Amino acid sequence: MINLSRVKTVNLKKEIIFLTPSSSLPILKTSPYLATLTSLAKEHRSFTFVNSDQLELPSRKGTLKMVGKEFKYFNPSSFSEFNTFLKNKEDIIIINNLSRTFSFFKLLIFLRIKNYPQILISNLGNIQDNVFNYFEINITYLKRLLTINLPDKICWLLSVLGIFKKIEARFVSNKNIYNHYNKKSKFRKNFFSYYKRIILVRSNFFEIYNNKSNKISNDFIVLLDYYPYYGELYNLHAKDVADHYLKLNKLLNTLQKIFKKKIAICIHPNYPIKFHKKVFPRYAVHKHMTNFFIKKAFLVLFFDSSSILHAIFLNKRILSIRSELLQGANRNYADTYTNIINNESINLMHEYKINKKKFLSKLNNKIKEYKKYKSRFMGSDVIENSAETISRFIKKL
Repeated sequence: MINLSRVKTVNLKKEIIFLTPSSSLPILKTSPYLATLTSLAKEHRSFTFVNSDQLELPSRKGTLKMVGKEFKYFNPSSFSEFNTFLKNKEDIIIINNLSRTFSFFKLLIFLRIKNYPQILISNLGNIQDNVFNYFEINITYLKRLLTINLPDKICWLLSVLGIFKKIEARFVSNKNIYNHYNKKSKFRKNFFSYYKRIILVRSNFFEIYNNKSNKISNDFIVLLDYYPYYGELYNLHAKDVADHYLKLNKLLNTLQKIFKKKIAICIHPNYPIKFHKKVFPRYAVHKHMTNFFIKKAFLVLFFDSSSILHAIFLNKRILSIRSELLQGANRNYADTYTNIINNESINLMHEYKINKKKFLSKLNNKIKEYKKYKSRFMGSDVIENSAETISRFIKKL
């Protein structure tokens, strides 16, 4: 007869470590990604953000900023301190939020030695365009090739050789990525992939907007502006930048007069707000409020921003802006989403002649295209929320 008092209870809850540079948290604070992480934190024993800045080569200075009370935060100053921190943990699972660049290689070797299982969550639902479409072949192009693409290929090779630990699972809402992986032979999956498996889940958007109290309105024309100097894609002349914003302000003025709506300018958390306030003297510029204004948008204008997914998810009217300033070597920034969704776009000009009725009709007709996008890139056909799928997988590790 079994003495049940001596049978050890298996605790399926894990201690989750989210390993990330400190620079990612300000972005995470306004991302739907946070809703999934919050759900995981509530489901498991603990959830700690660990700052990788001092673990990189060369090391960087940075401190994690709080994004929620459900989480813990740890800023190790050395590998020794990080190792001591890990010794006090049980049933660890690492959520890997590290770039596969040379600066992280020492940390990836450390994780291989510790042998903790790792997962990667990338189910936002955005489109990752090839950044090289926007580069001319110059020093900047070659620099990115050597610092981004080359280490990524080496990282894949080192994982195949067992020097880096393979990712247990990558969670995606993009059917293209999921189907491409599953078409591979078992041999190619085992020996020529950085991931052991790819699992299709719902986009994080289904978790951030699962609250029926979300107030949706049509009060604003919202511009998701793009900082032209971000990423140093190409050489820009001050005269061209000034002309770009002259045309853009005229477009906003025209739309405001036609539709009698307030204008709201929203920018990425990493963009310099002083620059945008200078180029938009008539309008208020907002940081960390993109989601708020999209929920209240009559129309959302954008160049290339993953934040447009909020508008798509909420079936808002969207209009992509084509600018000569943001014309890359092979593609314009506006093409990233337009080529997939077939949404309306407009060229920046000095004068605009817009027929209100026809313009609005075209925008409204394009909304029906969103359903295809949600199925293809946001996992709308998956029944349960991503946190449920991810948590169930974690508990089995």
